[in-house]
Amino acid sequence: MNAIPDILSTAVVAIAGIAIRLLLAAAIVAALILVLLPFVAGAEALRRVWLRVAGFEQVAGLTWRSGTYYAPVHTWLRRRARLLRVGFDDIATRVLRQSDAVSLPAEGARVNAGDALLTVTSGSRRFSIPAPIGGVVHRVNRRLSVHPDAVIRDPYRRGWLVELAPADEQYTALPCDLKARGWFAGEALRLSHALEQGAGIVAADGGDLVIPPHLAMSDAQLDELVKDFLAARPAPVPGRA
Repeated sequence: MNAIPDILSTAVVAIAGIAIRLLLAAAIVAALILVLLPFVAGAEALRRVWLRVAGFEQVAGLTWRSGTYYAPVHTWLRRRARLLRVGFDDIATRVLRQSDAVSLPAEGARVNAGDALLTVTSGSRRFSIPAPIGGVVHRVNRRLSVHPDAVIRDPYRRGWLVELAPADEQYTALPCDLKARGWFAGEALRLSHALEQGAGIVAADGGDLVIPPHLAMSDAQLDELVKDFLAARPAPVPGRA
């Protein structure tokens, strides 16, 4: 008759032991969080300070950078010695939305402003991106062959496209700093309106669309959006008729 009480007593002790261990583990985790939280917050604060020092800021909810020239086809140009590094601005990344492959030009190739510079494969679509200025391709970002999505995730840094030796100084007429900031804000507003109208949906509070607009846009509408903002045209997809 003592067997059942003994079993129950053993079970209660075991459950109590497990509960105590769980409470101790939770207390340790909570203590670690309290200890690490200031360091995490400090690291984030340092990151924000670095971004500010590097000229990055939010304009109409999109990332913009000072000390950078902006071309009408939504590529940025930034001086590096005698060269100009070129990449997509944040409006271009919202238009393309994804990058599955990037076909870059050959180093040493000469291009004129408006010539096809490279192609970007985005889902089932492939777009030919024009050169913002004329010049010679000095260097390409070879990282994009392995990480093509960097042009969307980190367009101002790791996702840069090419470096050009400019043919002349006409790029200095492009908007930069405050003039570029005003232009960029206007383009962000124009994009928001274009997405709302094209997708047939209304923006949520704060300006973000309720659903990714490309899910509600036809291929023809997407082609028109890319053409309007990037002056890019659909390019043939290899292996497809």
